[in-house]
Amino acid sequence: MRKLKRYKPTLFKADDSVYSKQAADSAVAFIQCLNHTKGEWYGQSFELIDWQEQIIRDLFGVLKSSGYRQFNSAYIIAIGNPPLLLLMRIIRIIIRSSQSGFSPASHRACDFHRTRRSID
Repeated sequence: MRKLKRYKPTLFKADDSVYSKQAADSAVAFIQCLNHTKGEWYGQSFELIDWQEQIIRDLFGVLKSSGYRQFNSAYIIAIGNPPLLLLMRIIRIIIRSSQSGFSPASHRACDFHRTRRSID
């Protein structure tokens, strides 16, 4: 599996934004702690390949001078690619839970059931 060897921040990073390795590492570690819940990979941890890790690091590691993420949403096209669809839903869960006043667990529970239905 291809792993990201050297991270290069996105070209869309604003001049006053900075890359936080700690914030990016936390997001990557969180996703890689998740396990598949069914199918041939049941019980195995998610392993991000290079382009997936690039997206996660860009979304969660590029911070404005205020300390908030520069990117609050992403437009990712996933046509008939279940692993990418799942990655997109995971990103949406994390972004939503950090933007709202609701508990992150409630968003994860809601989106987890939607994700399972769409992949079944």
